[in-house]
Amino acid sequence: MRKLIILLIIGFVGVSALGQVRVPDDGQSPIYYKGSNVGIGNTNPNNNLEISDAYSFHSGGHKVIGLGYSISNGSMLNGYVGELRWDPINGKLSFANSTTSLTTGQATSMYGRFSIDKNGNVGIGTYHPNYKLDVVGSIKGKTMRVDFPNVINNWNDEWQCAFFDGYNIPNSPESNQWFWGVNMGHRSNNPDYRYGGQLVIRNSSTSPTMYFRSRDKNGDGFWAKVLHNKGNQRIEGNLIVNGQIHSEEMEVKDIAANNITYSTNGQTADFVFADNYKLRDLSEVETFIKDNKHLPDIPSAAEMEEQGVNLAEMNKLLLQKVEELTLYAIEKDKEVKQLKADRKKEKADRKQLEVEMQKMKDYFEDIKKLLLSQ
Repeated sequence: MRKLIILLIIGFVGVSALGQVRVPDDGQSPIYYKGSNVGIGNTNPNNNLEISDAYSFHSGGHKVIGLGYSISNGSMLNGYVGELRWDPINGKLSFANSTTSLTTGQATSMYGRFSIDKNGNVGIGTYHPNYKLDVVGSIKGKTMRVDFPNVINNWNDEWQCAFFDGYNIPNSPESNQWFWGVNMGHRSNNPDYRYGGQLVIRNSSTSPTMYFRSRDKNGDGFWAKVLHNKGNQRIEGNLIVNGQIHSEEMEVKDIAANNITYSTNGQTADFVFADNYKLRDLSEVETFIKDNKHLPDIPSAAEMEEQGVNLAEMNKLLLQKVEELTLYAIEKDKEVKQLKADRKKEKADRKQLEVEMQKMKDYFEDIKKLLLSQ
């Protein structure tokens, strides 16, 4: 049967002539074990636990209570131990336990589990907390609230995963503004393995603006802007999507054409200009439009409503129609030029005919005069 006992140091066990056990038997420890009773400062405990006085341990004057348990034969082997320590010099209370089970009777490795220092900082997993709550390890909970984030001097210099804020500091999304945000960073002693991301919001109750960005090993990155305005989400900056976007409606305003790009996956409409491309006769196009109420190769309105519109495919089809119209225009231009040339030639021929007719008139007039003179 295992029993909880209090000990100062795990060591060799000395047995006195009276049957008491001092742990360890170094002539200094105030802990005694008698049968199933434990005494602290009491050499002959008659109850399960008797404490007669506090005790000091370590040259620094630390006050220590050791904790452990034994197996049925009273041995301290094959168990874990811990200690509750008060440091009056530095004003720190801490608890530690052994990281491995005892196999030699001595705790060779103690690990700090919990500590409170004189400044009110609480450490979990560390003896030296630097913040109000300093945790070495993971935290799990249902909710988390941060009222006052850490103030920083440059958004590019932070690599810790934490909440930060700053006013008009370098590399902010906007100047002369206060931003609150969360930093997600991968810290490494090797700069080549550093990367991270940031999500911040401008401190404004009337026009809150959110920004996010990814960061390289130097901490640099471009901010993307998201505005929340009456239920609409706006992104100011570059949006690159590797995949599909499904939307009921898309509207583009005041954006230069060279700022809109899309992937065609290598498919374009330049096949229209191939020598073997068969351009429909316009009379054939006219018949198709009368029968189907839409252009050849273009989906009908019903198909668009049912299946949606692939912008890349639709742009390719529209470009195909533009290129076909260009070929029609070129063909008609040739016909017009030919008509003009024919009309010009016809005009020249008519003028030449008029000259010849005038010559004939003059000739007949001369003959008439000659006949009248005789």
